[in-house]
Amino acid sequence: TNMGAELGATTSVFPSDEITKEFLRAQGREEDYTELSADADAVYDEMAECLPDTDASGELSDEIALRDAINSFLASLPSRTRVVFMQRYWYFCPIAAIARDMSMSESDVKVTLMRTRNRFREHLEKEGIVL
Repeated sequence: TNMGAELGATTSVFPSDEITKEFLRAQGREEDYTELSADADAVYDEMAECLPDTDASGELSDEIALRDAINSFLASLPSRTRVVFMQRYWYFCPIAAIARDMSMSESDVKVTLMRTRNRFREHLEKEGIVL
């Protein structure tokens, strides 16, 4: 699930490519370029069980409540956990890249993500978000 789409956001960060690199070069920011790509066997449905179908109601108030609940959840996380969670579900970073960047084993990343998804689902339910 693309959290950007779930929030009704008009922009999200997707894997980078040569066009991104050229854009940054033209802006004098080539050093900011980081190559990002999805896992070859990427399936990003891990969050499907945690996020409601926003198309079901179509109510702006529901989308605002979801946005606020997500933001409060993210703010409640320890920094390291928040970074791992956001790298995976906002930036779509592969598990291996997150493990490398965070100096964690892939197993630790997977466990952190699973526990954080469970906490996220519980948080949404406490906030009255129907899954």
